[in-house]
Amino acid sequence: MTVFTHSADRADVFNAPHPERYPFIIYMGKIMKIGLQTWGSDGDIRPFLALAGGLSSAGHDVTVAYTSVDNKDYTSLSEAMKFKLVKVYEKFDHDNAIEKGEDIIKTKDILKQFIMLFKYFFEPAVEDMYKASIKLCSENDMVIHHAVNHTLLTAADKCNCPRAVLILCPIAIESKYVPPLGLPNLGKWINSLFWRFGDYMLKKKCYPSANILRVSK
Repeated sequence: MTVFTHSADRADVFNAPHPERYPFIIYMGKIMKIGLQTWGSDGDIRPFLALAGGLSSAGHDVTVAYTSVDNKDYTSLSEAMKFKLVKVYEKFDHDNAIEKGEDIIKTKDILKQFIMLFKYFFEPAVEDMYKASIKLCSENDMVIHHAVNHTLLTAADKCNCPRAVLILCPIAIESKYVPPLGLPNLGKWINSLFWRFGDYMLKKKCYPSANILRVSK
């Protein structure tokens, strides 16, 4: 089994054959402690629970830290699949969440939807999520995180912990052959410009706390 990671300097820790040849691959040939962190609703959390269950059944010691925007509890699943579960941030108000969710749905602009989503459901939990991220990185051999969860990215860099990213939406992966969601396909050159502009806007509008977190921590 292989896991793509962003930490090349620790590949040898896991006895990867010729790690200098495979800097972004860790061969999981032995029992490992693996930390997973995700955020969102069922569609963002359940795939991580399924992955955790598979890793656990393979003999690995797995911990999942999750932040549910609708305050769901997944304890029964973790107990059934035998992995540790940590709920991070429980202050989302149910009625307020429904109201904010309806506001987001009414907005037709996809970028505005992302901005509102992060403002209402991500930013309030950042500090708690970052504390959980640091704990995961300090207690595990490697970590795996949701693509939007920048707190674990920052913590992994700080702790020099190998990390992998689980992307649940294939069209979120940059490609010159496919434009970002909601934009017309005008050819690979224009598509590339769309992706660059989208990346710039996401960093500016959705991820300001990421830069603050990196500087302050």
